[in-house]
Amino acid sequence: MMNRRQSFSGKFLIVAITSLLLLSISNLLSAQGAVDALFIDKNGNVGIGTDKPGATLDVNGKVKAKEFKGDATSLTFNNNGNIMTGDLAISSTGALTLPAGTTAQRQASPKDGALRYNTTAKTVEVFFEGTWFAMDTTPRLGDNVISYNYKDPGVDQKFNVPEGVTKIFVKVWGAGGAGGTQGGWGYGSDGGGGGFSRGVLTVTPGETLTIIVGQGGAVHQTGIGYAGGGAATANNQDNRYCGGGGGRSAVVREKDELVVAGGGGGGGSTRSWLFWGKGNSGGAGGGVAGENGYSQYDEKHSYGGRGGEQNSAGAGGEVNGGPGNGSDGGNIKVNSYGGGGGGGWKGGGSGAYSEKNTMGGGGGGSGHISEKAAFASTRTGTQRQCPLQTDPDYQPGVGIGGQDNQKGGNGLVVIRW
Repeated sequence: MMNRRQSFSGKFLIVAITSLLLLSISNLLSAQGAVDALFIDKNGNVGIGTDKPGATLDVNGKVKAKEFKGDATSLTFNNNGNIMTGDLAISSTGALTLPAGTTAQRQASPKDGALRYNTTAKTVEVFFEGTWFAMDTTPRLGDNVISYNYKDPGVDQKFNVPEGVTKIFVKVWGAGGAGGTQGGWGYGSDGGGGGFSRGVLTVTPGETLTIIVGQGGAVHQTGIGYAGGGAATANNQDNRYCGGGGGRSAVVREKDELVVAGGGGGGGSTRSWLFWGKGNSGGAGGGVAGENGYSQYDEKHSYGGRGGEQNSAGAGGEVNGGPGNGSDGGNIKVNSYGGGGGGGWKGGGSGAYSEKNTMGGGGGGSGHISEKAAFASTRTGTQRQCPLQTDPDYQPGVGIGGQDNQKGGNGLVVIRW
């Protein structure tokens, strides 16, 4: 019995102390004129400054905090039932950071006007009427710019990093391959376009970088062109048919090629009217792998030269095409008469003589960007077209594959800081 009385007395004492504390808090709030400063209704909703909370937490007044966290499912500004539709003004010396993610991480059902940064394509994009569109933005690192064009007969050029400069933005276009010619046959096919690469490089003031600007492929080219474009024939007495490959363009630190854009393969020749006679065109350069050269007649696709990749040069077309050699495009073997391979990080292979009167196009050389580069992207062209022709630093004709009996467009290197 003694133990039971002690237990009951202890519980009574705890209840009494709790009641006194609550009464003291209530008196304190009343004394400060804040009877409803904190209110909890029967549903567990908490009101601060109101005794009629309309949400789990309802604050009638200003909120000050160092940090807000949530699941980010909703953020709504509401003024008496009216959703805010005016401009959102942010007063800050910092920056507004967009949501960022890969192409595969896009929202499943975004609303029109959704804005994000695509880390795969490295571009800002907006959602509109069921489609994601890349926004036409022109990244610029500074107002200073210098452009390097091909210098005949093909020489390395230099960029001396100015005092105080530690970052440069590099844009590089590879050269286009030359078009094939009719010769004694029916059609000369197009040369492949050059590729495009870009990157922001960390540099040291006063250092010197080497600039390589690819030479456009030549009609009936008989040797390796400047920056690696492959030959269209090895027989100087009979070289009437195909185009040489375009050279790569690159920015080099000592022997380290930091940013490379591949050159396009040379065009072949054919008696077939299929694809308006363009079925044996050279493959475009650039990207992690250059395009394969085309050989459409009678579906002999393997007779086009293979595009260069990241770890290997492109193979020559079946039977008698010449493989790429390091950064040089493949040369034609004797009496094979295919399009020459494009130069690149790894050169493309040359096309091959697939059957009487038909020669495959050369493969494009691959592009490449150093792991040290930021904002990096390398893109492959499409047939005779090079990428990024809408870029404000692009110059007309650069990197375009030549048509029937025309040389390819030379490359271009642009540096901004």
